[in-house]
Amino acid sequence: MDAMDIDERPLPPSKRQKVTECSYLEVAISRFEALPTPVLLLALSNLFLHPPTHRQYSKSLYLSILATWKCLSYQNLDPDVECRAWTALAELGFRMGLEEPDIEQHVETAITKALLLAQNHPTLRPYKVHLTVLSARISQYQRKFKQSQTTIRRLLTTFIAPKDLPHLVYTAHLGHIASFSTLDGSGTPIPSAQSLKAIQDFSDLATRNSHRDIIKLAAVLQLQTLVQMGSWDGVQEALNEAEVLLDYPTASEPSKLAECAASFAHTKRPLHESALLIYALTLGIVFYTYVGDTPRVEARTKILHEMLDGGILDKLGYGVVEIPFPGSQPLCIQIARPRILMVLAFLITSIAKRDPVGRKPKRKIFAMEGLLVVDKELKKDGGMAPWASPADVEAHYSRLKKLKADLICELVGVAVMRSEFVEAERHLAELISHTRNEGLWPQYSARITLLHAQLAHGLNQTERALQCYQVSAYLSRRREQGDNDKDGMEDSWINAAARAGEVWLRIGMFRREMASYPPESMDEEYVEDQEEDLRRHAEEVVKTCEGLGSTLVSVACVLRAALTNEFLKAKMHLRQGLQLITTSTDNHLRALIMALIASQYLNTSTEHAEAMLATAEQLAAGLGAQPKAPKNTSSSLSQAHSQSQSQGSQAAGAKPMDGVGNAALRLWIGERSAELKRRSGDDESARVQDSMNHKLRAVVRKIEQRKGSPMVVGGTWAGVTPNKAPRVV
Repeated sequence: MDAMDIDERPLPPSKRQKVTECSYLEVAISRFEALPTPVLLLALSNLFLHPPTHRQYSKSLYLSILATWKCLSYQNLDPDVECRAWTALAELGFRMGLEEPDIEQHVETAITKALLLAQNHPTLRPYKVHLTVLSARISQYQRKFKQSQTTIRRLLTTFIAPKDLPHLVYTAHLGHIASFSTLDGSGTPIPSAQSLKAIQDFSDLATRNSHRDIIKLAAVLQLQTLVQMGSWDGVQEALNEAEVLLDYPTASEPSKLAECAASFAHTKRPLHESALLIYALTLGIVFYTYVGDTPRVEARTKILHEMLDGGILDKLGYGVVEIPFPGSQPLCIQIARPRILMVLAFLITSIAKRDPVGRKPKRKIFAMEGLLVVDKELKKDGGMAPWASPADVEAHYSRLKKLKADLICELVGVAVMRSEFVEAERHLAELISHTRNEGLWPQYSARITLLHAQLAHGLNQTERALQCYQVSAYLSRRREQGDNDKDGMEDSWINAAARAGEVWLRIGMFRREMASYPPESMDEEYVEDQEEDLRRHAEEVVKTCEGLGSTLVSVACVLRAALTNEFLKAKMHLRQGLQLITTSTDNHLRALIMALIASQYLNTSTEHAEAMLATAEQLAAGLGAQPKAPKNTSSSLSQAHSQSQSQGSQAAGAKPMDGVGNAALRLWIGERSAELKRRSGDDESARVQDSMNHKLRAVVRKIEQRKGSPMVVGGTWAGVTPNKAPRVV
């Protein structure tokens, strides 16, 4: 634009605004009277409320206590103000932590004085329930469980009346249920048989009052209690009852239910009912995984993940749900925190997906995704409720760290199953580092030792595997009452698995020893003694495995078949094990059982043996199936994934992405297949099989000649000297 083109004329004056006079209506202003100083001091606690992760938490807690004591210093306080002040002091003491010096004594004093006020003034009746529950909590903290139960029972029998508000009555009953919990070796509350009786009374009361939501809560509580106690015989009935109350279509076929999972998951329901449904689904997945019913597991996992993907956890806030009552205050229930539920969903889904065969086994995928989620949560702020205590924050992060350890254990297990030994060692090193740094080693030492034993077993390191099996069984042994040793933790499942692995390994070592001697130089008496010793130990292990889930029952069937003297009994045990494993889709153990069944028919039914060997070979090869190469080679994400998969193998000198699977089992199957082909006169197919066997034999030799784990230094492992390790027989 040229300078001559600029319009230099002055701007026109702006239009004048029309001014109107505003007439304000005279409003009568009511003058508020100043609050009494004690009431204002008592209200400061709520104004100063901050979660423990807030930077001003300590200051807010100190000022709240100071303001409450200042309130109590005034003379002639109203009974309701004084009762509220003593109750606030007790609650603040619980927030600070009863383990702090003198806090426990101050809390007891505050509860006692508040209870005296509540008893002497009928208008303060609602405080009686809350204060009695707090008193019972202190008794439990002091390990006075009988006193805690007596306190709540006296409240229910002598104080609670039918005319009381529903939320007060049910709060007292929930406190009664909690009073029967005892502490296990790790300090975790575990319900007892008396808890079930208290839950039944709770449910009966809700039935008489026609409070259907409380009936649903009682059903889920009973289901959770049975699972925690390990009373699996009663879980099925309790699960069916809870699912019927929550409108779960139990009559539908699992396959049809899986198809309509999205519509059922997104059905509109109250928030508290959605929370109870998440609990029922989670416990249902645990139970049906335990009994090995895969179709029912699949249906529930789909519904659970549909609900989680639909954002239900965002609506749960701090994990507090309200059960409403007409004309009364709601009953507030604290459930597991939403972030814990999210990570837990990945963990139980990874465990439920028991099939490690395939290019992308879901068991591995869910464990890896869950590990990513828990790592993000550990880096975030806890997002705790304003009324939470430092103990709640510590418990939250402790649960996340334990869930992370469990997820890494699943990754180690699936890597060993798929013969991905480099990856298994890498995850084991990460697991040991994590448990050591976070103070979780005593709780996971037996499990980590068992994973080391299984890894050494897969690498054909028999001496090391035998030692690790025995140490794992020792660390997970049954503890006597009052046994406070810190060299592990009692775990019946790990103990049974370790002892079964030891027996199975000793059977193989014995058979190898017998094969090394010429038949004419074999001592029959020695052989009989060894077989009898193995059979005796196996019978003890089989009895231990009974009642510990379908997987260990299948292992017991295999042990019985291996040590029985009768051919027909061996077939019967193997068929029983195969039926259990097929229902639970555990194709890792299924390949072994089918190979053992095929060996029973090598000399009697060639066609049946060939069919079984072919299926077992397919499963064993599928244990090494690798993801297909991406079509777009320029994808940086795919390249990074491939590099991460092959980095460990290249570091160990192995060919990346071998994809052989269970080479030892495939070699055994291949040798039998070649023998059957020669019998049938198919020499060409036999030569092809011999060529494949030659390659598999080279892979097996390479595994056996592989260097030991970098975690084994100087003949020791994790600070345990081999000659000093306890031997458990």
